[in-house]
Amino acid sequence: MIALIGIMVAVGGMRVSQQTALRLKGYALGRQQSQVRALENESLWLKAQVVGLQSPARLAGALTDRPRKLVARTTLTSTPQRTRLAHAGLSSELAVASE
Repeated sequence: MIALIGIMVAVGGMRVSQQTALRLKGYALGRQQSQVRALENESLWLKAQVVGLQSPARLAGALTDRPRKLVARTTLTSTPQRTRLAHAGLSSELAVASE
């Protein structure tokens, strides 16, 4: 009888320890899932920030906020003012002469 009681106590103790271990593992799994969700949310937030930084409206705003130096160069050949006046005078004389 004492052996049967001892076996029952041992089986009960093992069962309690097994349930406790399962609960502790469940809590650990819950913490891991919580961390994974937090990292996923942070990742999505950072992706949204990157998309926002790349948006055309934001880039246009950034360009208008900062003063920039004009670095574009014209590809047209520039002629001095006197040359243009001389050409204009010649073309008007030619137009009058051809009439």
